[in-house]
Amino acid sequence: MATPPRSRLGSSRRRRFAAAAFLLAATAFGQAQTQSVTPGVGMAFQTKNPSEAVSITFVYDNDTTPSTTGIGVRVHFDSSRLTFDSAVPFDASGGSLFVMGPSEVMDDVANHDGDPNNDTDKFILLAWAHTESGFPGAVPHNLFTVSFTTAADFSISTNVNVTAVDTAIGFGFASSPATVAPPGAPTPTPTATPMGPTPTPTSTPTPSGDTAILDIDGNGLVHGLSDGIAILRWMFGFTGSDLITDVVAPPPSCTRCTAAEVEAYLTLHNAALDIDGNGLVHGLSDGIAILRWMFGFTGSDLITDVVAPPPSCTRCTAAEVEAYLQSLSE
Repeated sequence: MATPPRSRLGSSRRRRFAAAAFLLAATAFGQAQTQSVTPGVGMAFQTKNPSEAVSITFVYDNDTTPSTTGIGVRVHFDSSRLTFDSAVPFDASGGSLFVMGPSEVMDDVANHDGDPNNDTDKFILLAWAHTESGFPGAVPHNLFTVSFTTAADFSISTNVNVTAVDTAIGFGFASSPATVAPPGAPTPTPTATPMGPTPTPTSTPTPSGDTAILDIDGNGLVHGLSDGIAILRWMFGFTGSDLITDVVAPPPSCTRCTAAEVEAYLTLHNAALDIDGNGLVHGLSDGIAILRWMFGFTGSDLITDVVAPPPSCTRCTAAEVEAYLQSLSE
């Protein structure tokens, strides 16, 4: 099993529409800092006819800094009123920002956006991860544009909601909906249900203090924008403060808090990070697969362009990779 290269790559990353936009907020790691995703100017309310195209640009902002490790979001919609056409995420030049998605349309079985009637029955995933805490670089910033076509019988207003899959360490999340309404129809009243990040819990620590292998800082949670970024940095050769800055939970949450502790842990478990089982640990294959998994991507969205082709891989299908990643997450 190859060890990660040690070259240094760089230094530290919802029925009447209220006139005043509402915020749906949750706090991550008990901090008051907030990452927000809201409709852009002129996008919060649009009137559309049946079978008409509608595009909505959502804007990212936060209340403290223009640069973080990233964000992962779900975009929720009512599939009986809107047909998803496309989503174009913000991207940037340079190799430090990894943009994931849009995913295939998924069923919102868990009702992540708290819709009382679960009308917004579908969602797509989008995620951004910056290995050097440079996302997005300036705020406010257009985050993505999502496009739909209204149903042929479109006659009732509907919302497009955004919830967080993951936020940067120390940040909560806030959002407001975009409403699409037919001419003359009443518009939805938003329900102020918290839309916070839903990290994947790991198993209860064993007597020896071990948790899920992918829980790099040992805080009992598996997070894309903490553990995932740490893993990706490691695979790219980051060490010291460049490895752990902005991605390790603060004490006493962490059990591996220092760069030396995280490096030792990743060295110990390096072989387990070979996700496709081809005998190599690569940031742009295994690392991206891990990040996608932590943000909720499954199926072909999980493995496309990152799993080595047969016969090199021993875990070649989405089902095999999902099962292996699940085993590392519990």
